[in-house]
Amino acid sequence: MSFSKAICCKIASVMMGCSLITEIDEIGKSAIGELCNMILGHTATIFYRDNIIVDITPPTILTGDNIQLSIPNTVVVSIPLLFEDESQIEINVSFADGN
Repeated sequence: MSFSKAICCKIASVMMGCSLITEIDEIGKSAIGELCNMILGHTATIFYRDNIIVDITPPTILTGDNIQLSIPNTVVVSIPLLFEDESQIEINVSFADGN
């Protein structure tokens, strides 16, 4: 998942049940990681119902600007989630042939 610091702070604040935070500390990173777990766990369940087995790894939280990752021999699909206030979260799913 990819999103701005402002969106990350909003999400972490809501998940932790606190007022709006302005910096992401270890607890905030944990909240974002849990959001990833919830989304991907639900997604894996949907795939499983269609007899598609997926391997989900624990989320890795990276912070900073202009971060680029390269995962060899995979295809990445980017799914944007747009909100009414024009903010955006991007879910990037990497597929590899399991054979």
